[in-house]
Amino acid sequence: MTLALRTILLSAMLISISTKLLAETDVFREVQRSLEQDYYFHESRGHAAKARDSLLQAHSHLTSSPLTNSAEWQLLGRLETLLGNHDAAAAAYQHASRLTPHSLDLYMLTAVAYSRTGDLETALEQLLIAKSLSPDPQTTKRIDHYIERVQRVTLD
Repeated sequence: MTLALRTILLSAMLISISTKLLAETDVFREVQRSLEQDYYFHESRGHAAKARDSLLQAHSHLTSSPLTNSAEWQLLGRLETLLGNHDAAAAAYQHASRLTPHSLDLYMLTAVAYSRTGDLETALEQLLIAKSLSPDPQTTKRIDHYIERVQRVTLD
């Protein structure tokens, strides 16, 4: 299995344990609605160009004013991820984690973003922080599994 394929599989696994983004802002709700109504609608019907346009429109709307809270930075990270801008997604998630330093989900999302850029060392650091925030043994066990996989990939 190639390193690129392992990185993709690792990214998919990491994101599978990340839970929903926390948000209650008007900007979040408006962009989320746009994503749900436009992006997923068009994507499910094979209209990739329209889906991408709706993402770009949501991105433009979100970044038209300064981001003021963790939820907005998380949403920006999600939009960057959907647009394939994984470096920008990692930066947005890191900014959000500075505003919400005890969010296991944010560290997991940041790990996913870094793994998608190929920076597995930083992804591993984020996983270790997430592990320190783990609320229960089952979550810790899952994170340990991902840590082991990242370590295996980085050793290959």
